[in-house]
Amino acid sequence: MRIHFPPRVGPGGRLPVLNGIKGAALVLVLLYHSGGVLGWPNLLHGEVGVDIFLLVTGFLLVWRARTQPVGAFLRRRFFRIYPTYWFALTLFLLLHHHYFGEEDSLGNILFHAFGLHGFGPPAYFSAINDSFWFISILVLAYGLFLALRRWLDRGGTMLVVCSVLTAGFALAYQAAGNSGGVVELANRVPTVFLGFLAGAIATEGCEFKADWTLAALPLTLSALYYTRGFLVFYPLTAVGWVLLYLSFDRVAAALAPLRWLRAGLSFLGAYSYEIYLLHQPVIRDYNRLFLHNWLQAEPTTAELGAGIVVGLAVVIPASVLLHRLIERGAQALRPIRPGNQGL
Repeated sequence: MRIHFPPRVGPGGRLPVLNGIKGAALVLVLLYHSGGVLGWPNLLHGEVGVDIFLLVTGFLLVWRARTQPVGAFLRRRFFRIYPTYWFALTLFLLLHHHYFGEEDSLGNILFHAFGLHGFGPPAYFSAINDSFWFISILVLAYGLFLALRRWLDRGGTMLVVCSVLTAGFALAYQAAGNSGGVVELANRVPTVFLGFLAGAIATEGCEFKADWTLAALPLTLSALYYTRGFLVFYPLTAVGWVLLYLSFDRVAAALAPLRWLRAGLSFLGAYSYEIYLLHQPVIRDYNRLFLHNWLQAEPTTAELGAGIVVGLAVVIPASVLLHRLIERGAQALRPIRPGNQGL
């Protein structure tokens, strides 16, 4: 059985709706992190916004880079990810040292600099900035894509590889006592593969055989859930949110009152990577620090909420500026085609 949905545009084309999807994902993440500061119950499970980013990333890798030479692929990914990340990493290393007296080991800094801290000692996983573990799964996604892109149309093979890697990461992190690795990274491996498969289906099609390979992933996830308490809802929830947004996008395109919301989400999506990297310490750590120093008392929930609004009012334009500066620098160093870029 070969599944193939004819694409609206050819490989390497533009899909403006993806920025809207990333914008919606960012809103979920912002609500999740804001709720953590304000003590709100996590009813929406906004952390699934990360999975939506990964779905889009996997899809776009297949859509845009399936036949791209390795050197060109690595250069493009480097300029998209590392300059912005290094800016944020350096910024928070300096700020945390100045305001909180934090001293990070050379090993921790080096692992972070390469984006490999998610695969290092457990103490490195959430150090410096809680959100930086995301860089490690991006590095993993790029490596998997390069290794597997010749077999993306073999759905059964991809499901088996996904099952082996998911189980391997989950068990390795649990054995190392790295709960963050289990919850944040191992749980997201299936999401990356779902993005790959979605991209394959939307371009050249994807073949699935009615054999044991179709059972590999659901049985692996079920076994990990029953025996290890492994979470299984993230990838499916992300798919649900993406489908919901696609339905909203069609309605919003036809209804003038909703177009402003659609445009706003697309704007946020265009700068979602920068906002993601910068926002959490600002709305949490430095929000509390500033308010406590200013008020000389523990801030109330309302005051923290106001601080979050102010923090985002600073982070969003700063993210736009950072994105444009780095994009100009990258264009000066190599010719790139501007357009809708995924994480």
